[in-house]
Amino acid sequence: MEDIDIDNARLLAMLDVFDTRVFGRPYAKIEPQPRDEAEEKLKAQFDQPGDEEIINFLFSQYEEIRNLNI
Repeated sequence: MEDIDIDNARLLAMLDVFDTRVFGRPYAKIEPQPRDEAEEKLKAQFDQPGDEEIINFLFSQYEEIRNLNI
C-alpha cells in the first residue's frame, strides 16, 4: 500500500466504525452488519482523499479479521 497522508485521529475513527460494523456492540445491542452494507455505509461516512483506499484495504482483510479469536 502506498503512503497515504491521513490524520491519525481520523484513521482511528475509521477503524472504530469498521470494528463496530463488522463485530457489532453486544452491550449496546448493535448487531454486526452484512459485509456489503457495512462497506457501503463506511464509504458514505468517510469520503475524504485516501479514505477509500484504507476502507478497501480493511475489507480486503474482512474474512481474516472476522475470524480473529481475541
